[in-house]
Amino acid sequence: MDRKHIAYGDLMMLAATMIFGAMTIFSKQILAELEVFNMVALRFLIAFAACIAVFHRRYRGLDMKTFLHSGVLGTFLFVSYLCMVLGCKYTTASRWYSSIFGEDTPASKAAGGIAGLLSFSLTNMV
Repeated sequence: MDRKHIAYGDLMMLAATMIFGAMTIFSKQILAELEVFNMVALRFLIAFAACIAVFHRRYRGLDMKTFLHSGVLGTFLFVSYLCMVLGCKYTTASRWYSSIFGEDTPASKAAGGIAGLLSFSLTNMV
C-alpha cells in the first residue's frame, strides 16, 4: 500500500468521525421534536430511498437469500442505532462523548476485560 492510499484512508476516517460527531448534535436537536423510534425509522427510510435511487440497477439481480441476510443485518443495525439514540436522549452530550471515545476504545476494553476476569476469579476463590 502506498502513502497516497494511507492518506486517503486517514482522511476518510477523519470525515467519518466528524460526521458521527455532527450527527450526535443533530440527534439531540431532532429528539426535541421527534420520538426516538420515529427518528431512527425516518433515518433508515431516507437511507433506503437514497440507496434505491443510486443503486437501483444492482438490486435487480439479488436473490431472496441476499435479501433475508441483509434484513437480519439491517435489524441489528436498527436496534444498535435505536440504543445509541436512546442513550443520546437520556444523557448529556459530554457524558455521551466520553463513553463513546473514552471507554469504548479497544485497549480500554481489553484492559477492562482482563481486570474484570481477574476480579471475578479472585472473588470466586475466596
